[in-house]
Amino acid sequence: PVSVFQRDWLLLYILLALAALGVTVTTTLIINRRLRARREAEKPPAPPTPAHIIALGQLSQLDVDAYLSREDFKGLYHRLSEIIRGYVGGRWHFDALEMITPEIDRSLIRRSVAADIRRRLEDYLNTSDLVKFAKAKPLANDAVDAVSEAKVFIEDTMVVLVPNANPSAPEEDAAPTENSAPEEGSAP
Repeated sequence: PVSVFQRDWLLLYILLALAALGVTVTTTLIINRRLRARREAEKPPAPPTPAHIIALGQLSQLDVDAYLSREDFKGLYHRLSEIIRGYVGGRWHFDALEMITPEIDRSLIRRSVAADIRRRLEDYLNTSDLVKFAKAKPLANDAVDAVSEAKVFIEDTMVVLVPNANPSAPEEDAAPTENSAPEEGSAP
């Protein structure tokens, strides 16, 4: 008897098919990851938190009693000044934290901010500077009033979204306006 040697290619075909399937799955996963990463990168970033929300939150977290019990007026006024400068910079879009008071005033003039707002801010920052740098000693009531004054300044100058009164204009649900007191002599 003569044995006939016949090659069996079935195992080779199966291995090649599995290898092709592995390459296809791997390629699909890589492409899918890249497309997902691209879609994530194309999403618009979340809108920034409004400056008044940040500042009012910082004021509410400020432990005024701790500063007063330690008689750390310099530290309190330093923190208040940082909060107000951060708010002003965020509200009018410039880096107020790195500016001195006259530079802040010039930046606000360039942004056409009302003179009474600039004057209030300048008075507040000058008082803070006296406590921080000239070692002025305010009374405890003055320090508490400074916190209240900071809050009032923020509330008076913050941008408020007002719902659109025209229901036929669905494109804009709200229009930004400035929250400011009416001018003297004008009717309410």
